[in-house]
Amino acid sequence: KVGGKPVLAHPGLIDNENIIKEVIQKGIQGLEVYYYEHNKKQIDKLEKLAINHSLIMTGGSDCHGPQKKDGKRTIDLEEQWRITANLIYDFIQKNK
Repeated sequence: KVGGKPVLAHPGLIDNENIIKEVIQKGIQGLEVYYYEHNKKQIDKLEKLAINHSLIMTGGSDCHGPQKKDGKRTIDLEEQWRITANLIYDFIQKNK
């Protein structure tokens, strides 16, 4: 066993909120809250959902190089560091 945790990737792109709730009920252990296609409103909603269900909050950049094919950065590097720092802080607080 390697100790992996099941996490739902980019849930903000799922149009049906009931699907997310069902996945949580089935035992998912985390949500990818921070994703470059999630807007502020979605992130706030997903953070609250994760906190209310004691889920791990993860972040993904989907950055496979400095730019995507459409020429946009997938995530600002400063934002990525902020997200990473918050995730580490949350992990430490939950595991004291």
